[in-house]
Amino acid sequence: MARLEKCLGVLAVLLLGMVTGFAGGVGAQADVDNSISLRAFNCPPSMAADALVADDCTPVTEDFDVRIASLSGIMAPLTLVDATLVGDAFVWGNDVIDARGAFGPLAIRETVLPAGFTEYVVAGTGVALGESGDWTFAVTPQDPTPVLSIYNFAPEPVAQDPVLAAAIHTGTCDRLGKATALLMSPALGAGDWAGAKDALPIATSSTTIDVSLAELLRSDHAIAVRRSDRSPGSDKATPVACGEIGGVGLPGGAVAVGLRGRSGSDLVGVAYLAPLPSDTDQTQVSLFFSSNLADRE
Repeated sequence: MARLEKCLGVLAVLLLGMVTGFAGGVGAQADVDNSISLRAFNCPPSMAADALVADDCTPVTEDFDVRIASLSGIMAPLTLVDATLVGDAFVWGNDVIDARGAFGPLAIRETVLPAGFTEYVVAGTGVALGESGDWTFAVTPQDPTPVLSIYNFAPEPVAQDPVLAAAIHTGTCDRLGKATALLMSPALGAGDWAGAKDALPIATSSTTIDVSLAELLRSDHAIAVRRSDRSPGSDKATPVACGEIGGVGLPGGAVAVGLRGRSGSDLVGVAYLAPLPSDTDQTQVSLFFSSNLADRE
């Protein structure tokens, strides 16, 4: 009987260790404060990744977003919404990492780049470019607090004209709440003009966000568009167009939303939201805008 009780006790300890390790994720350490830190930089126009001069790049804390996912298991991806801004660095702390099980090999992708920037690289200890195009790193006992940097590059000079910045918020247009997802800035297509000379140009963008359309429709959400220029007298906090997310379902479960001009703006547009066929927990958001901001010279 004593031997049986001893064996049962050892088995209980082993089971407890297995459950604790699974709940904490791969490589979890109860006695170590894990964290992931990220700083983003916009580099001067025409600087290339293979000729990076980090000291010439400017730190930024807005108009971009990232997605961090696990390479060794299932976890809800981390975005900037989950991070805390400390100075000019975004930090995912120990509580967030424990809750998501964000341990072991991870992959980071910049899902929204600042307006005018088209390429980026990620730097940091142990960072490498993966076959999928994402950048890989790891949270391990040997490196429990990885520090990353993203450098954004623009092959052509960034336009100084007003740029549209869009985001999905909780609430309604009259009572906007927290921004829950950044969207790619709508922009005119590049290249030579084709077709009728009097055709009306449209600024467009397309963004995949890590939120299901069902969740967006479950409570009040709205798409707000602002001008992101820093010209004197501009008010970045005031939306120039906005539209609540809702309506009659379209084929494939999609929803089309009208965006009305606000604050005296003549900007008008449409947002088309559709579940991603390969993953209905994600939503493809396409924006289409027209106004005097989009006129050709």
